[in-house]
Amino acid sequence: MASIAFQDVQKSFDGVEALRGVTAAVPDGRFVVLLGPSGCGKSTLLRLVAGLEELTGGDIAIDGQSVAEVAPRDRDVAMVFQNYALYPHRTVRQNLAFALRLRRAPRDEIVSRVSEVANVLGLEALLDRYPRQLSGGQRQRVAMGRAMVRQPRAFLFDEPLSNLDAKLRVQMRSEIKELHQRVRTTFVYVTHDQVEAMTLADEIIVLNEGRIEQIGAPLELYDRPANRFVAGFIGSPAMNFLEGTVEAAEGSARFVAEVGPSLSLPPGHVSAGPRIAVGIRPEHIQLAPAGGGGRADAVVRLVEHLGHETLLVLDANGLEMTALLPRLTGAVAGDAVTIKVDPEQLHLFDREKGERIG
Repeated sequence: MASIAFQDVQKSFDGVEALRGVTAAVPDGRFVVLLGPSGCGKSTLLRLVAGLEELTGGDIAIDGQSVAEVAPRDRDVAMVFQNYALYPHRTVRQNLAFALRLRRAPRDEIVSRVSEVANVLGLEALLDRYPRQLSGGQRQRVAMGRAMVRQPRAFLFDEPLSNLDAKLRVQMRSEIKELHQRVRTTFVYVTHDQVEAMTLADEIIVLNEGRIEQIGAPLELYDRPANRFVAGFIGSPAMNFLEGTVEAAEGSARFVAEVGPSLSLPPGHVSAGPRIAVGIRPEHIQLAPAGGGGRADAVVRLVEHLGHETLLVLDANGLEMTALLPRLTGAVAGDAVTIKVDPEQLHLFDREKGERIG
């Protein structure tokens, strides 16, 4: 196992900055996910660890030793790629054994390790097949097995599930999580899928435009996002955002939206006056009929039945909002509704800088 440390890591391609001073640590034996949108630098950071790219500035250390000048083969890390990277003319057995044969490992050791990995990943019945005879999930298990057989200090995963269908992705997520619990080796995993990150990670590093936005446990990022970017990126359906000002109201504070519903704010979080943004998770919205001449905050535009839950798309005076409610809501398109939110469930952000308030 190994710890990995990033110190002011910088990487440029033909003058374009891909990473801009990334400093973070991956503790020994932890499952850390690098999460962010396309182009944020997450795969570049992983390739720098593997030695497939050269640093422009800063340093990367594995177990306290700089690897900036260490050849990829000598870093003792194994990478699992998005496209599996299997040898099509070799059987599963031969693919698993290839790295050990290159190292001229003893035959008995090769047979033992291949057998052990095949047993762990459920590949025993597939050892004499070729990659073309395997399903996508089986190919991904072989790719993981080829990394495992080397017994590296750290595993690096570059969006390994992106080529799989939805059902198989869920299955493979569970298998990768169970694999980590079994081998307890350091895992660094790249993905743009925040659901994948939330379900797999011990810790998530959120990247955006080559910089770290926040580092923390999955629920920490969900419950207390450091800024508006993290708040909007983590969570599905995405967080609703309203912009407006804070006004004093009978000893308390009230958020008056420019477009959308106005809301009571938690006491003591922000004083009257500033222009802020308020974030609301869809599951924290409560709806009531706007009957009896009461004020309507929104109109139900679309109802999506998800089985155990119902997703409503609302039109709040031109602002689109989503609400995630229990299955039996009774709401139909065209209903006028009022919106209620527990003040303690609101997320407040500086409107200009995007940073969390309170």
